[in-house]
Amino acid sequence: MIYFIQCGPGGPIKIGNSVAPRERLKALQHACPYELTLLACCDGFASRELWAQERFAPHHIRGEWYHPAPEIMRLIAEIGPPPASPVDSVAVWAETSRNPQKDIRRTK
Repeated sequence: MIYFIQCGPGGPIKIGNSVAPRERLKALQHACPYELTLLACCDGFASRELWAQERFAPHHIRGEWYHPAPEIMRLIAEIGPPPASPVDSVAVWAETSRNPQKDIRRTK
């Protein structure tokens, strides 16, 4: 799954890939003095993570961290908040799309 984790209110956003985004959040939180928030997550492979990282390269800080630019926040809003549990609905990116940002949809 592709995840978007924010460090503090208005802070940088980590765009990453994990089979368990909530567990990844816990691991990151352990090493971070600021509160981290899982803003969104969606099904996707490393190619979707790479797409997002390349798309938002102008906002890159370091590693997988990005400034919370309006276009990143719009994508996060389109994906929507993470499900309350792994069995709830999740956002999905169609792997075959030519435009991944427009292919975000909800599934149950």
